[in-house]
Amino acid sequence: MAKGTELLTVNRRLELRRPGERTVYRTLIQKVGDEYFAVQLPMVRGIEVPLHQGEQVEVHIVAGDGRYVFTTEVLGRDWDRIPLYRLAKPKEVRREQLREYVRWRVALEVRYEPVSTADLKELHLYRPRREAVSIDLGGGGLQMLTKEPLMPGTLLLLQFEIPVRQGQEVIAAVGRVRRLVPYEREGPPRFAVGVSFEQISERDRELIISFLFRRMVAERQRVPEDETVPET
Repeated sequence: MAKGTELLTVNRRLELRRPGERTVYRTLIQKVGDEYFAVQLPMVRGIEVPLHQGEQVEVHIVAGDGRYVFTTEVLGRDWDRIPLYRLAKPKEVRREQLREYVRWRVALEVRYEPVSTADLKELHLYRPRREAVSIDLGGGGLQMLTKEPLMPGTLLLLQFEIPVRQGQEVIAAVGRVRRLVPYEREGPPRFAVGVSFEQISERDRELIISFLFRRMVAERQRVPEDETVPET
């Protein structure tokens, strides 16, 4: 239960699903009380999704290297400058590994900047300036090649672009360093840094997964693509 309580923090993104339905409703935690938490009205294509007092909903939260799932009850409406729904705090929380997201080898230019927990409240003031190159990428994180060692536990502001059908799309995320391994190759020292996403919009995650799916299909069809890791 302790972990479930820690997950419920203001401004954390989550997904809601009704049992038996495949539709995903995305929202944001706005308030946390002793026995409940309150979320923004979930929307689909700009239309409010009504939740009814007493109904059960399934909640999905991505944090660290896991996806956390629990079922809870809608307690009713609330108000805190904007209309909200109150949900009961969970009694049980199930953890799923984020490695369920496929990782695929891909070289992309990545900009990053170490940040503190306090910085997370004002991320709009920061611009990642340090340069790296991705080794692989997935919906749950990436591995990148850096010039400096980044210790496990370090929080990073990340930014990179992925190709989409209309051009390029900028992906922004906050990640935590999980692994640091010296990169064995001649030349200046390099480090392979494994990072899991801690804050990323579901839209950006879906863009990553769609990009990797197209990449995998192209490679399996033997479409030539440059997979070399450029020098940083």
